[in-house]
Amino acid sequence: MEVLVSLLLTLLYIGSCLYAYRGFKERRYHLPFIYLIFVITVPFLGVILLHFLEKQDLFQKGGTFVHQEDLSVPVEKRTVNKQLTVKEDQKTDVTPLEESLLLEDSATSRKVLLEIIGDQPEEFLDLLYLSRLNEDSEVVHYASSIIAELSHQYDIQLAQLEKELSLKPDNYALLTDYCRLLGKYLSTGLIGGEMAKVLRRDYATQLEKKLAQRDSLSDYVSLVENELLLQRYDRAEAGLEKMVSKWPREEETWLLRLNYYLVLKEGQKVEELLTRMKKENIYISTKNKMTVDFWAPA
Repeated sequence: MEVLVSLLLTLLYIGSCLYAYRGFKERRYHLPFIYLIFVITVPFLGVILLHFLEKQDLFQKGGTFVHQEDLSVPVEKRTVNKQLTVKEDQKTDVTPLEESLLLEDSATSRKVLLEIIGDQPEEFLDLLYLSRLNEDSEVVHYASSIIAELSHQYDIQLAQLEKELSLKPDNYALLTDYCRLLGKYLSTGLIGGEMAKVLRRDYATQLEKKLAQRDSLSDYVSLVENELLLQRYDRAEAGLEKMVSKWPREEETWLLRLNYYLVLKEGQKVEELLTRMKKENIYISTKNKMTVDFWAPA
């Protein structure tokens, strides 16, 4: 009898997961696909929660939905759109989560995690990492699931762009999209170790392909910073030399050279560079002036 009940419950669980999955595919649910996590990790109750969130989202939006495919555009595009239309109540999500984690208020932490899960969770990565250290296993589980799904979505989008690039390897627009997405992925801290090194080497290769077609100061900055992180200092030096020849008075050129010497612990060259910057009256923006003043010789 117990075996029969267990088998029945297992079949119901699998059926509920398939039902929810088809619901997303057929656009009966208009929530982000990441919400499928609830159905998988919370048997039976997850489906009820999904329906509740669907109705709540519809109510809050006044009956207007955005189609699922509009929510699955590349991560960097979603982030730009959010920065342009961010709501005031969304800005306050960070504070209660941070406070609840510090106060070890698990109930509030779980509540806020549920609220931000569909609201560009990549913007709350630092707090999600912090949540994984929480003593409440449910908070840890939610945070870990969100982080894993974010990484998975980046992998899917990169794979799609790689496929397109294999057909059009010199397409500048595709190279731009790929470099932007890969650069953002690397900056999130979602990957590390050897995998991060592999992706950084690929990032350097694609940036070089872009630069072979069109000069760009921002691409050179990204390339040199990436080479420094890979500890390929000769390649970083080569990139800096090109920046000096093409943009000799740009702030980015001088600050990146300063960072290069600091990484190599070349104290004498740091002092000489800062003296030259002052002598040649190189413009330094307010946000970077404190850094320059900190390292400037007395």
